[in-house]
Amino acid sequence: MSRMPHVTIAYAVILILMGVGGYFYFEQSSLTILIPAFFAIPVLIAGSLAFKDSFLKHSMHAAAMLSLFGMIASFRGFVKFPSLLAGEEVLRPNAVVMQTGMFIVSLLFFVCCFVSFIQVRRQKKK
Repeated sequence: MSRMPHVTIAYAVILILMGVGGYFYFEQSSLTILIPAFFAIPVLIAGSLAFKDSFLKHSMHAAAMLSLFGMIASFRGFVKFPSLLAGEEVLRPNAVVMQTGMFIVSLLFFVCCFVSFIQVRRQKKK
């Protein structure tokens, strides 16, 4: 049995904690700061479905695709993060922080998926 369904659930939980935590941590927060939590819902569903062997392949590909969408959607904030760290003024600094976190977590999950897909392919060749 693959560990990736567990990793997918963990990825979704991290996104939920980021969204909810950001909402309560930042003084000036809006509902848009909850985007990572909302984004985690389909990831959580894909991870839950992946526990059934007949859904594993499709669910994990869907979760990987969602993480790719997460990276694309949050890339703009990730690019602005070095400016924020340098002390420069950026528009919506809370969003930059949240988008950077979402980008990094999504990138790490995507790499895990990619490595897992390669391992599965190699096992099938044997």
